[in-house]
Amino acid sequence: MSQPPDNEDSLEIGQLGALPGETGFRTPPSQETSQPSPGKRRFLSAGLQAVLFWVISVVFWWVFGAILFVVSTDPLLLSTTTLFLATSTSTVLLMVVGQHRPLRELGLSFDLAAPREFMIGTAAGGVIAVCVVGTQWAAGWILIQDRADVALASNPAAAEMVAIGVASLLLRLLAGAAGEELLLRGYGLQQLMCATNPAFAIAGTSALFGLLHGGNPNASNIGLFNTALFGCFFALFLVSRRSLWTPFGAHLGWNLTLVATGASLSGLKIKVVGFTQVPVGPSLWTGGNYGPEASLLATIVLSLAIIVMIKLPRSSDHSVRLWD
Repeated sequence: MSQPPDNEDSLEIGQLGALPGETGFRTPPSQETSQPSPGKRRFLSAGLQAVLFWVISVVFWWVFGAILFVVSTDPLLLSTTTLFLATSTSTVLLMVVGQHRPLRELGLSFDLAAPREFMIGTAAGGVIAVCVVGTQWAAGWILIQDRADVALASNPAAAEMVAIGVASLLLRLLAGAAGEELLLRGYGLQQLMCATNPAFAIAGTSALFGLLHGGNPNASNIGLFNTALFGCFFALFLVSRRSLWTPFGAHLGWNLTLVATGASLSGLKIKVVGFTQVPVGPSLWTGGNYGPEASLLATIVLSLAIIVMIKLPRSSDHSVRLWD
């Protein structure tokens, strides 16, 4: 009678799948390999959220514009107010309602830090504006005229003048700065930072920020480039201070300072003070009728501001943000 083989030489059918490759059998592929990686899932999810935010914001912008057009035909009021309403609604819908995440993760806390960050940003934006306009005035590239109407009448190519009150102007500037910051430094940018990386997201949204001003009166290539630089500066302020209030303040500080000194704001001449700036120097350094934003001087000052922003220490606030 033959002896049964030793246990170490015996094979069971269930063990065939575990044989090494040279036996002719292969290990069944793991089902997990067909699943997308965590990085890819994050790219798809966050990228889709960013695109969805911008699409919904544009739709709401049109809807609110159509509704408010019945009340007012003031283009400045319509563009600023409807943009703020659209971006605010989209942000709440996607972040608070859709993801159940608080607005503080977007950098919009409503504590004592909020006014501090807002004032820091406002001061920074104002200082940059004063540096640009002050240098132009010291160099003799701009003149200050007491009567804005006379100055503009002598210059037919000058931008359109809009005469509004101080309180009404402030509300328009607040709504405009808040709407643009929510649109391009809020939920969309921060989700894009999650999907890709901060450098790509900031560069892309800043370029879009510049292009959106292409339809303004007397727009120029330098003006659009400088507007994109502003987008980079505002976004770096957001990342550095970890608060959306800071770029909001910087945006308002720049706009408010230009209007208060009688300069054109993105091609618009807004009459709120009793004098106006008239460019008499080289348009390359004054920005011409578009205003200081289209000057090479603004390019230099903004580039220096961005370098300083990168070198400054970051905020010590390590609470969760959407882009983390």
